[in-house]
Amino acid sequence: MGSSRIQFFCDDALMVLEERLETDMRNQKVFIALPKEWDSNETRISLTPDAVQSLTKHGHRVLVEEGAGHGSFFRDVQYSDAGAEITTDKKALWSSSVIFRICPPSPEEIALMQPGSFLFSALQLSRYSKACILALLHKKIRFAAFELLQDYTEQRILAKIIGELAGKAAVAYASELTAKLNGTFLGSLAGVRPCEVVVFGAGVVGSSATASAMALGAGIRVFDASINRLDRLRKELGYHTNTSILDPKEIAKAARRADIIIIAMPRDSNPYQNSIITEEMLPLLKRGCVVMDLGADTGLSVETMRETTLDKPYYIENGLIFCALPNITARVSRTASKAISNYFLSFLNDQYHFGDMEVRVRADPALQAAMALFCGKITHPDVARKHDLPYHDINLLLF
Repeated sequence: MGSSRIQFFCDDALMVLEERLETDMRNQKVFIALPKEWDSNETRISLTPDAVQSLTKHGHRVLVEEGAGHGSFFRDVQYSDAGAEITTDKKALWSSSVIFRICPPSPEEIALMQPGSFLFSALQLSRYSKACILALLHKKIRFAAFELLQDYTEQRILAKIIGELAGKAAVAYASELTAKLNGTFLGSLAGVRPCEVVVFGAGVVGSSATASAMALGAGIRVFDASINRLDRLRKELGYHTNTSILDPKEIAKAARRADIIIIAMPRDSNPYQNSIITEEMLPLLKRGCVVMDLGADTGLSVETMRETTLDKPYYIENGLIFCALPNITARVSRTASKAISNYFLSFLNDQYHFGDMEVRVRADPALQAAMALFCGKITHPDVARKHDLPYHDINLLLF
């Protein structure tokens, strides 16, 4: 009977091999670029010199385009003193692994981007052409939208902070316009009738505008399509706050008495999907009334109204003062930049726990929720719907 030989090891199983150690991904450094905004109406920047100093001290490399911070009153020397490299080389900027830019990149800038790099930018669907989206998809750019970034409680905290500032800035600018062009003070004085302010929208922006106007003593009326939002507003600001659902008759009555009208709700949140202030209503408004629409980037809610710019922020027509800035926080660019920068500094400091940005996307649900494009696929339904392109659930792309 033959015996069988059992071999437990192959011939080279006992050879000495090099030791393999686990790599600590947390020590990886990030190469960050801050290109200059191409739009003269965009004066904000994503990282301030103070934030850059904190990042460079931790070994991260930051490249800043010459003049990128001028719109927010930050000088190049402040960035260089903070450890950033100042450059005019667009190829070097756009070949960085992580790019922070508020305006969408141009086709020429997309052509300079490295495949698979990360872009943090405002979503601004109206500014992203289909060609730009397809170019970003072709390069498999990981695009995270500012407005969609969440904290651990799943709140869109950056959008909330900027929304609060937008509401406050809108009231401040409306007060400036009514004083400059009408000689009227927004607040209240003994024996003097206060200004009447009508706010459309009880979300973050509208609530902030309402609170600011109330603090100055103005008479307030708030309209919204949602009873729940109006109820929450009354609980936050007091049950004496006058609110109303979007009833056309009530809108017309309130608008006729208003000294200032602030529209702080996207047009698509109006269930009627039409103008809140119609052309027929405009002749009935008070002469000198300030009409401010903060939804220029999603569609204006005042019929016949035109979008305005930072160079020409308002125009007067038929005795009414119109203002439709798409980004009113750019009027207070330094404060807005500090708010944005504080968020991203915290975000980048947390990067230590993840190391590679790709690893973070796969491990961080808050960042996953902000990804509009990932691995050559559209992962946000609004982007897909806007350009009639297929949408993919990011959870199906992560593993």
